[in-house]
This record gives sequence, C-alpha cells and structure tokens, in this order.
Amino acid sequence: MCSARGCRWWPWLGLLMACRGPLEVPTDPGPFAPNFVLGPIWDDGQAELASYRVELDEVEGPEFSLGTIVVKQAYDPARESKAEGPGIDAFKWIVHFRRSVGLEELHHAHVANLARPSLLVLKSSHTSFDGCSNRYQEVVRRGSRLESLERSDDYGNAEGQGSQVSAHPIAALPLLVRGLDFGRLTSAELTLVADDGRTTRATITKSARVPMTQGDQEFSVDELRVTFDPPRQLPWGDAPTGAEVYWVGDGPERPLYGWRDAGGGYRIVRERLRRAAYWEVDPRPKSIDVPPDASTMDPR
Repeated sequence: MCSARGCRWWPWLGLLMACRGPLEVPTDPGPFAPNFVLGPIWDDGQAELASYRVELDEVEGPEFSLGTIVVKQAYDPARESKAEGPGIDAFKWIVHFRRSVGLEELHHAHVANLARPSLLVLKSSHTSFDGCSNRYQEVVRRGSRLESLERSDDYGNAEGQGSQVSAHPIAALPLLVRGLDFGRLTSAELTLVADDGRTTRATITKSARVPMTQGDQEFSVDELRVTFDPPRQLPWGDAPTGAEVYWVGDGPERPLYGWRDAGGGYRIVRERLRRAAYWEVDPRPKSIDVPPDASTMDPR
C-alpha cells in the first residue's frame, strides 16, 4: 500500500535486491567501438528513429514496415525500468511492427535496455497480440544472473531459471552490429539472449566492401555476415535463419542501411531516418513524419 511517505514495501524490495547481489555491469566496451557507444551524438537529448521496409519472399507473404528507436536513457535496477533520477548509463532500443497474415493483423514490440558501453542486456521484453491471443516475455539481469518470465492467455505462463551468462539482447542485434569495432577486429563472437531466455551464439565477420548509392552520391559500406548457432528465431515468427548480412556505413555514427537473410528469405531496407524527441512524434513505422533518404542498395 502506498502513502505520501512512500510505499511500505520498499524496505522489502531493498532486502530482495541485497539477497540477489549487486548488479554487475562491466565498464569495458569489449568488442564495441568507444566512439560509437559513448559518442557525443547520444548526448543531444533526442532519439534516432528509423523506418524500414521488410520484403519477404513469395512463400512468406507481402512486405510490411518495421520501425526502430534508440535513445540514451538511464536504467534503475531496483525498479527494473527507466530511472527517474540517477541510474545505470544505458541505451533503450525499441523495434515494432504490424504484419497482416491472412485475415489477422499481428502486432509486435520489443524493448531492450542495454548497459553502456558493454551493450550487455539489463532488461529485454517482447509484447505481441493478434485477434485472439496475447503474449508478454521478458528477460532481466538480476545480480549476475538472467531470469526470464512469460505470460500469455493462450500459451500459458512460465518462469525461467537464472543463467550465469553475459549476454546481449538479440532484439537489438541491428544496434550491436553497428557498434562492433571492425577498425581493430576481424571478427567478433557474441552470446545473444532472446526474450524467452534462450541463447544463441553469433559470429560476426566483415566479409566485403560493397557499393551503395544515396541520391546522386555513390559510396561504399561494410558488408557484415552474422552466423547463428543454433539458428535464430525471427521476430515476425517465420522459420529460423542461420545467417544474416548487414550493410553498415562509415564514421562514428555507423549508419545501418539494411540487412537480409543470407538464404534469400527476406530483405530489410531503410527508408527513413531522423533524430527527434520520439515522445513528441508518432513512432509507428507508417507514420514517422520524415523525408525519405532516397537510399538504394545494390547488394542482394
């Protein structure tokens, strides 16, 4: 019960947190480039909003839009949410989309909190619903453990055992790929955790420089290949994939132009990009009011 003097259960929450141990957050960036994860662009009080077109093969169905948001935001490990005051230096990453399948419209939203500069998961959650069911999943770092939770009216409830792993949220893989420091690395290996607590090992290599055009400008970008062991489940629920290819630009911002399934099942192309206060605009992919950047991608 809460009162003007505060909530009576706060002392019990403090005792619970003490029993779990302190939240262990490395201060070393590891394989990530400091000028990206700690770059001044994230200090302007705004968010990066991007909209992508997801092109599926004929078997998987029609294309749809996907939106992403990334913003610097402090994390409160006691509340396991956005900090109202000082907290752990972190990124908040959001990816959301709507997809029509037959007569149904599927809604998905992934939200991940990643510690800076290590980009290790603090909390990652997934909410989805359609015409007849809903699901909520989360994985949370508590002390040195990861614990998972699932709630659903159709699929039942579950709680996962704590796992002693240092993992990155798989939902934020586009951000992770951008941050890798291939100025000093030839490859990187990451343990990725899904919102249901399952993990996969990702190996990322810089495979080539490929041409790209934007308006009347021509330039080259890094082509990065990511392989998964075991294969990763796709966020839109289709068959898993064993490898993806990403196209990442140069400079401290490391812009992401898109990615595709290495087997040809889908291709994701960036259409729009801006920095803005995301809480002041409609973040839905079809409604982000930004001009197209006229990017075209030759590599397929």
